Amino acid sequence: MALNFPTSPTNGQQYTDGNGIVWEYSSTKGVWNKKSDVNIKEFSGAKLSLSANLGLTSTTTQVAFDTVDFDTDSYSNIGTNSSRLTISINGYYRISALFESGPLGAGSTYNFIIKKNGITELANSTASPNQFIAYDEVLQLVSGDYIECYIHEDDGIGTILTTSFFEIYRVGYSIGSSFLPLDSFSGVKLNLSANESMTSTPTAIPWDSADYNINADINGNVYWSAGTAQKVSIYTDGYYRLKSSFVANTIGGANSYNINIKATGSATIESASFGALENIELDETYYFASGTYLEAYASNTGSVGQLTTDTYLQLIRIGV
Repeated sequence: MALNFPTSPTNGQQYTDGNGIVWEYSSTKGVWNKKSDVNIKEFSGAKLSLSANLGLTSTTTQVAFDTVDFDTDSYSNIGTNSSRLTISINGYYRISALFESGPLGAGSTYNFIIKKNGITELANSTASPNQFIAYDEVLQLVSGDYIECYIHEDDGIGTILTTSFFEIYRVGYSIGSSFLPLDSFSGVKLNLSANESMTSTPTAIPWDSADYNINADINGNVYWSAGTAQKVSIYTDGYYRLKSSFVANTIGGANSYNINIKATGSATIESASFGALENIELDETYYFASGTYLEAYASNTGSVGQLTTDTYLQLIRIGV
């Protein structure tokens, strides 16, 4: 039976032939693959950078990136929108940006903004000369969404350096957008809806909301439930990116906050101490076996500390 593939296909487009076999188009390789034959997860992403230091004005404008380091699926269009990355397939995407300010300007006169669809601010940060500002987050995005970077320097004399970049890559499809289980996004991000008070006794943080919480295994289990609010449960052996941030409010002395992330109630995999108005961040890859569960224990030596609502715990499966 002749195969009549669609003309001018887009990446990820699917076609079912007369025998009921499903094919999917890869723009990276320029070929149609049988879904049953595809056993790898293809990379999809883009990275923008600067070929020279970029002078700034006091007017907020898009960062004028002029170099495409890579772009597998037409995310960028530098000639029209210098910092816009546009989504064509529903999924979960890791957005990373790093800006290094130059030596000119004064304290906190640099302003960096990242927006979704020209409206929603994902980040808004200030910096002084000779500093780094970083953004790194996984977002659920749909076809047509776009992300942009904006910048200004109050005195109109600042620069950002060539070490600055803006990057996107697809972590996984939204469930139902691909036939392959490994292509579907799997992860959870947990937050606090109110400041969490602590005592001197280490206690597992009871997370109370989730930005996403899906696809822990092929049976439809999820990583977290309100009934066991302090636990993140692993259902599939694999490699996971564990990323978290613990942010203290104004109460408490130096190094009075203590955080311990434990696996299955006993083994401490990370620990840290910090003080009021400080934060601790974790971003590492681990191998976890099915049946493992993770908890973040928090305490304050003076029994007065609080973690703010900027605190979160994120776990994303990156391979099995």
